[in-house]
Amino acid sequence: MRDPDFGVTGVSEQDVIHANKNDLAKIFRITTSQIQGVSMGEDVPVNRQYTLLMADSQEERKKWVIALNELKTLLKRSRLADRSAFSVKEVFDVASLPSIRLAQCATVIDRTKVVVGFADVGLYCVELDRETLVAVGGEKENKGRFVEKVEYNAAEQLLLVMVGPPKERHVRLIPSAALDGRDLKWIKVAETKGCHLMAMGAGSVAGTANASASGNVHYIAVAIRKSVIVYQIDRTERRHKKWKELAMPGLPQSLAIEGGRLVVGFTHSFRAWALGDQTLVNMEDQSLQFLSQSNYEAQLMIEVAGESKATEPSSREYLLVFDKLGLYVDAQGRRSRSQELMFPSSPRPGGFAHLSPHLCVYSENQIDVFNVMSAEWIQTINLRSAIPLTADGLLSLCLVNDAPFVVMLCDVLSDEDILYVPQTLSNTSAASIGKRNKGKRKFSVRVPGKDDARPGDRRSNLPISGPSDFMHIVHMGPGSAHELQSMIDLQPQGHGQSAGERVRGLIPIMRSTSSSSGNPVKQLGGSKQDIEQLHRGRPLSTTSKSSEGSSLGRDGNTTTSSTSCENPYLEPISKQQANISALPQSPSSPLSRTNQP
Repeated sequence: MRDPDFGVTGVSEQDVIHANKNDLAKIFRITTSQIQGVSMGEDVPVNRQYTLLMADSQEERKKWVIALNELKTLLKRSRLADRSAFSVKEVFDVASLPSIRLAQCATVIDRTKVVVGFADVGLYCVELDRETLVAVGGEKENKGRFVEKVEYNAAEQLLLVMVGPPKERHVRLIPSAALDGRDLKWIKVAETKGCHLMAMGAGSVAGTANASASGNVHYIAVAIRKSVIVYQIDRTERRHKKWKELAMPGLPQSLAIEGGRLVVGFTHSFRAWALGDQTLVNMEDQSLQFLSQSNYEAQLMIEVAGESKATEPSSREYLLVFDKLGLYVDAQGRRSRSQELMFPSSPRPGGFAHLSPHLCVYSENQIDVFNVMSAEWIQTINLRSAIPLTADGLLSLCLVNDAPFVVMLCDVLSDEDILYVPQTLSNTSAASIGKRNKGKRKFSVRVPGKDDARPGDRRSNLPISGPSDFMHIVHMGPGSAHELQSMIDLQPQGHGQSAGERVRGLIPIMRSTSSSSGNPVKQLGGSKQDIEQLHRGRPLSTTSKSSEGSSLGRDGNTTTSSTSCENPYLEPISKQQANISALPQSPSSPLSRTNQP
């Protein structure tokens, strides 16, 4: 009811065309907003969600309509503080990116790049500022791949992906150098066939106590049946080595590496491994024994950090999130609070995300937001059929008027969004008000290495200062340096001559040089070394695509004459960005075709 667009009304035949006419008087409609901060007008109600309810009788329907409207009025009069944590912004929809129907997962690289995993077409980097899609590692490496999960480690500049159908599912590593579309093979992690969970995060070198120190070691954890294999990320070409294999007391249902600890969730229990394993549910606590009497599927373990974060491990507090409730325990696995998180709607499978300091619970018609610190239910976001694409829920896939949208949860207290969304892509754009699809940009798929002959070479767009004291005589191309030398070597013909006389004096010489069949160097005067030096030092011609001595490649990026010998599997992202080329459209790409369900 805190929703500004909340309203309760009756319905007409046009609103419920499939309903029985006898039931029409029993049905009423609840209206709420979907994408916050959007005013699309009455003709295009894309930002509203409608819920139809049917009472037992017409009188019962009237009571509900009156009661709900009066409650809304009382809520406005009470002027309660708005504790909303997030607003919702569109990132792209099915019109700008048709293949989001196949989206399975995503991870954020920076403010302008999002990597999205698709079913059957692989992994693509979405460049929001350029409106382009780039196949990560090249189109050949992505052909036919089913990417189920993806994570990004900025410190190690690695992508971790889970690919393949369920029976052939395995894990691969991708260096961030592949984000520009160059052909790089994905590194297969050995012994991961048949896995169902994966995680990547920072740990600590064995024998050290602090996992948050700089220079710490990063790990990969993969759950296969009733075991978890831990790999250590290194600087070899394979980028990993097997470190430890742990036997689990049950089938792992959730997996994470947080604070230097491997956290595994099982049915009615969580366990953490650091220097030694540690159970986070102590069955000696009588108030927790109900967990063993029913199936509670483990979803998340969240370490609760207070205003002054505790440094002693014994004083830590954890929120254990199961599919039916969430509860707080201490480091010994005993209940630390009497409060429990009870979910107002049945969560969807995998519909849990922790966007600190909030827990987002996804159900069929809404996202419920809880404050982890205070254990309060603070907001309901009306998004239908929403699922989290990223592990933290920053990006979600939902349905708006039965069309798929990718939306972003934006902190209402933050001055800047985590992702940069151009105004022409945003619903808040003035051009899109009342004209949903007009002015919307469309993403195009591009591949590297095919733009050499493009007429729109970036060099032609370079700013060049205008001429001064200039009179055009004849066009001179890149090979006309000897003619330029002849003009420079000419002696001045006196200060009293007019510009026209000087031009008439130059024209015969230029004609004779162009028609001469002898050695032009001897005819025009000046040494050959001087002419060659002048040729090397001449300005870059905007009409030449192969100019010698140019500091710009054909894509407009800075290049050097020597070929880099660095291994792309170990290349830092700062150097990769300097080598990213402009990418031409590829109409044959599977993502460039509209996929109809």
